[in-house]
Amino acid sequence: PEPKHRVDEERVPIGHLLRIPAYVMVLVSGWFSAFAGYAYVAWGPELVQDFKGFSPRESGIVLGVTIVVAGLGGIMTGAALSDRLARRSPWGRAAIIPVGFLISAPLTYAALEATSKPLFVALFGVGTFFLAWYHGPTTATIHDLVPERGRATALGLYYLLINLLSMALAPYVVGKLADRYTLVVALRAAVAAQVLGGLLFLVVVWLLRRQTERGEPALLAGGEPAPEAEG
Repeated sequence: PEPKHRVDEERVPIGHLLRIPAYVMVLVSGWFSAFAGYAYVAWGPELVQDFKGFSPRESGIVLGVTIVVAGLGGIMTGAALSDRLARRSPWGRAAIIPVGFLISAPLTYAALEATSKPLFVALFGVGTFFLAWYHGPTTATIHDLVPERGRATALGLYYLLINLLSMALAPYVVGKLADRYTLVVALRAAVAAQVLGGLLFLVVVWLLRRQTERGEPALLAGGEPAPEAEG
C-alpha cells in the first residue's frame, strides 16, 4: 500500500501565503474597500436622517431596500461578468473588481452631495450596485492565486482581516472625523478608501497578468510553484 501523507505536509503556513505578492495586495485592497463598506453601513442611517431629510422610518426602509436590491443585483452581475471575462483571460476574473470599485466611488460621492431625496436614493443605489461586484470575484481570485491545499487558510485570513480590522476601525475613524468636521465630510474619507482599494486591485490584475504571461501556475512561498502531492 502507498504511504499516506502526513497532515503537516499538506498544510500551507500563513507565512508562505504572505510571500505571494498578489495575495498580499488582495488583502490590502480588500481592507480599504471593506473600510468603505462598513463606514457606509454604520453611518448611513444618521446621514440620511440628519443631512438628507429622511425620517427614522423612511431611512430604514430606503437604506434596507436599496442595499438589498442593489447589493444582490451587483453580486450576481459581478459574478457573471467575472466568469465571462475568465473565459477570455486567466486574469480577466480579477479585472472586474477594480472596475466596480472605481465606477461606484464617484456615484457614492455624488450621493453624499445630493440635495434631493430621489437623487440621493438613485445615486446611492447605483453606487451600491457597482460596489457589490467584488464579492464573488474576490473569492475566485484568491482561489486562482493560491494552491488548492492553501485556499481555506487564505480565505480565512482574508475574512479575518477585512471583518475584524475594517469593521472595528471604520465606524470609529469616520465618527472621529465627523466630530471634527461633519458626517458628510467624514464619509468622503470612506470614498477615498474605496478609490484606493480599487487602484490597489489594479496591481493585483497586473501581477496576475504578468504571472500568466510567464506561464506560471499558482505560486507559493514567494515565487516557487507549490509542490505536487505524492501518491
